Amino acid sequence: MLIKTIPVGHLETNCYVVTDEETLECVVIDPGDESNTILDYLEDNRLHCTAILLTHGHYDHVGAVEGVMEETGATVYMHEQDDARIRRNSHFPFTLPAGGKYYKDGDVVQTAGLRFEVL
Repeated sequence: MLIKTIPVGHLETNCYVVTDEETLECVVIDPGDESNTILDYLEDNRLHCTAILLTHGHYDHVGAVEGVMEETGATVYMHEQDDARIRRNSHFPFTLPAGGKYYKDGDVVQTAGLRFEVL
């Protein structure tokens, strides 16, 4: 497993790309901004993104979700309480895109040959 940290946006929020080095499949965690920077890293390393995991729905963690999702076809995962349709406040302006999946504490997401436990 390889973990790459990419600081993105004006807050330099950490975006992580977690890769199965054998298959070159990866997961992008918190693509907060600069989708081109994230996508360039994926392309330069010949990675196939299967999922986008969001730790929470603040703007600095979700700003590049749409761009990465559209380019890679990855499934987006987030906690239901971070969805603006449910939370209804300005701190969480993001809504889960069509085809996305909610997760909750204790769930396990298995994708790209990797296993993530939701805490």
